[in-house]
Amino acid sequence: MGNPWTWLVLAIVFGTVELCNFDLTMCWFLVGALLAFLAALCGIPWYIQIAIFLIATILSLIFLRPLAKDLFKIGAVQTNAPALIGKTAIVQEKITPLRPGAINVYGQIWGAKSLAHEEIDVNEEVQIVEIEGVFLKVQKLLGSNHEGAE
Repeated sequence: MGNPWTWLVLAIVFGTVELCNFDLTMCWFLVGALLAFLAALCGIPWYIQIAIFLIATILSLIFLRPLAKDLFKIGAVQTNAPALIGKTAIVQEKITPLRPGAINVYGQIWGAKSLAHEEIDVNEEVQIVEIEGVFLKVQKLLGSNHEGAE
């Protein structure tokens, strides 16, 4: 590890992995590797370079991660879609097992899939059961309660 270019290559690897996932997992190792790279350029012994890498990584993880997490809103729910679970809606575009349809909830149109992988026709009333990616998963309702549907 006495070669400064080893630290630079590690920093590039950590940076590339971070850019691929944006989970704030590898950027702390990137900070440590860059500081170890600078230490290696200054001729500091390899065992101190490793200590600098470890200490910088741990300190940046402890002190900078909470700030970055708040700044970038990592893990935050971006919509109020979970509040729709349990509500009823009216089908606006037919839902089939092979093709999602559309539903109307509180005047907004959402993409929807059938929970039971069944066909649901236009104007049928459904209940929102869960969220799968950008689609609301729904099931047919037997009654005619139009809560939230318009």
